[in-house]
Amino acid sequence: MSTNLAVLSPSAIIVFVQQHSTLVSWILAGCAILFIVRYLQSPWRKLPPGPRGIPLLGNVLEMGGKQWLGFMKWKEEFGQKISFNFP
Repeated sequence: MSTNLAVLSPSAIIVFVQQHSTLVSWILAGCAILFIVRYLQSPWRKLPPGPRGIPLLGNVLEMGGKQWLGFMKWKEEFGQKISFNFP
């Protein structure tokens, strides 16, 4: 059976997966292992503790006008070395 990538319909994909289930299983397992290894080696996992930011805004809302007070509070809560995210 010759597969043409331009005319792959959902039913053709299902038939291909059923016929080549071992190949598809190995490809999915390889992708899962790749993603796990990349996650475990990510430099973002090795950051010092710090306040949790919200997506797209980071810690901007926590800073306010008196930034030094926020930094002093974070120093007491998280220690000398902290990390925070700005968008």
